[in-house]
Amino acid sequence: MTETGESNASFRRRSDNLAWPEIRNALENGAVLKRPAKLDSYFAFKNGDYFGKNLTKPGVAKLEKDGVLILGGVETYVLNLK
Repeated sequence: MTETGESNASFRRRSDNLAWPEIRNALENGAVLKRPAKLDSYFAFKNGDYFGKNLTKPGVAKLEKDGVLILGGVETYVLNLK
């Protein structure tokens, strides 16, 4: 639980929902989502530069399940353009 009584899962979902519009824009412009070793979040990278926003591992899994993201390599996701 957070200090406000919000569950951790709820906090992560809210955080993912807030970050998604900017991350989607970055993905549409050639960025990829990568999960660095030992971290539980995926970060947007373009040309090796960190974008500044991240999505949680469960958030990325949900987007993959919904067909929004597809696996583009080891611990790497890209926008599904189909």
